[in-house]
Amino acid sequence: MQVDKLERIWIYGDSLSTGTHGDGAYLEALKKEFHMQELHNFAVGSSGLSKATPNGMLAVMEKQIKEKMWEKMQRPDLIFIWHGSNDWYWGTPIGSCEDEDGESFFASVRAAVTTLRTEFPETPIVWATPIFRLEMPDGGNRTDDAFFLKNKAGHTMYDYGKALEEASWRYHFPLIDVGRLVNIHRQNEERFLEDHVHPNRAGYDKIEKVLVRGIRDSLCM
Repeated sequence: MQVDKLERIWIYGDSLSTGTHGDGAYLEALKKEFHMQELHNFAVGSSGLSKATPNGMLAVMEKQIKEKMWEKMQRPDLIFIWHGSNDWYWGTPIGSCEDEDGESFFASVRAAVTTLRTEFPETPIVWATPIFRLEMPDGGNRTDDAFFLKNKAGHTMYDYGKALEEASWRYHFPLIDVGRLVNIHRQNEERFLEDHVHPNRAGYDKIEKVLVRGIRDSLCM
């Protein structure tokens, strides 16, 4: 595979990936950088990974399989996933790395990766970690930095990031540590986030650089 040419990219994510924030999000940067011809963006605003979240990625995939959508499409050169943030918001239980079934975060990561690899065994899957957000989670009673604030399941955003890190080792997929590398934090978030959650154009300028470099590094390994 030519790393500088990814003709077909599929994206699964939430509102940070829909293109509705920050003047198109990071989508045009990927198109330009990798000479993309087809971008299939399956991101859904407010969604998480687990079926415990509204319009979660697993539910989206289940519908696509039922409607035989994948059979009508050419094999993607890259599947990029950016989920975890709204699983914190909605309070998805993290569960255990031993989980094979159910709606826990670990079980959902396993299901997503296994399902995609069964259909597209040659296609690399690259995941990204959540970024800073200042918000009150569903069922919460105060607003704070999500990486310190526990949701109704008792987990912080940090916990979901650590779960993704462990899953990336166990299931052998590259993980781009966007949450750490993009350098958006409480002391500068008003410059880079529209509403303390969604990046503005300046925020996506930072995110694009991290994603492009991370994808290149992942596919060169």
